[in-house]
Amino acid sequence: MENIIAYKLSMNEYLDAVHQGKNSWWRYMLSIALILLLWIIIGSIPVILLSAYLMFDGNPESGFTETGFTGVDPLLSFFVTMSGFVLFFIAIFVSVRFIHGRPFHSLVTPKSRTNWKRFFLGFVFWFIIAGLVSLFEAILYPSRYDVSFDPGPFVIFALFALLLIPIQAACEELFFRGYLMQGLGLRFRGIIVLPVISGAIFGALHLWNPEMTETNGSWLLAGSYFLIGAFAALITLMDGGLELALGLHISNNLYSALVANYSVSALPSESIFTVDVIDPLYGLISLILAMLVFYLLAFQIFPKNAEIQQSEPAGEE
Repeated sequence: MENIIAYKLSMNEYLDAVHQGKNSWWRYMLSIALILLLWIIIGSIPVILLSAYLMFDGNPESGFTETGFTGVDPLLSFFVTMSGFVLFFIAIFVSVRFIHGRPFHSLVTPKSRTNWKRFFLGFVFWFIIAGLVSLFEAILYPSRYDVSFDPGPFVIFALFALLLIPIQAACEELFFRGYLMQGLGLRFRGIIVLPVISGAIFGALHLWNPEMTETNGSWLLAGSYFLIGAFAALITLMDGGLELALGLHISNNLYSALVANYSVSALPSESIFTVDVIDPLYGLISLILAMLVFYLLAFQIFPKNAEIQQSEPAGEE
């Protein structure tokens, strides 16, 4: 009973951080328009330019298909794919700080300081869990994993991945679990409703990933995207901050990029292992188990030891 009360107070405290700024409907319309302009439209220009070049370079082995770039250096493809997220981050910052007029860090926590301990716990927990999931799959299906480690390209790629992937993952968390969920919290309150909405939006935007078109049972894969989005929202509300979800998401994407990546992936990389088969059923089952283990670690074994305080709401326009 005490845990339920604590979780509800944490949820309300995190959602009430939206009152640190101004929340008129036109501010949300203007902010979302700015974010879509910089992230989707302007951020797509490098992809369009590289695609156009590959169409006319005279090389039949290079091009752009629904599964991504082919015949292109993975580092170049990575840069082009990630370029839009830098603009995405800028758009979120400008929207929150200047259009809504509230502290940028209020997307992460309603408190004055970020709880970096929770961030690193989330990162380490998920990295270890992901490693165990891969190990178990490799034992069950050894032919799926190929060693693709090439020291030179890997080190160069890793340096840029460690810089850009945290920006990419942070953008998605700050926008979906931070900005949108706190905004929706003005109209909806519920530790089930908000994660379902967040997961549905997050999952829908991943339906165009290349692995969706190349996988039998893509509806199971879509279910995995929905679940991870909903789970990130749930742990954010329960923890009263975005730190755990940020750590989980950055850890997940770095693991995929550097340790074990699919041969067909939305994020091409120089990984240590390449996985040739996407198994949606195994992925869904292992994801559910991984989330359960993560929950037990983060909330039962290593719970957040912080005072639950209600933030006083500021004025609103």
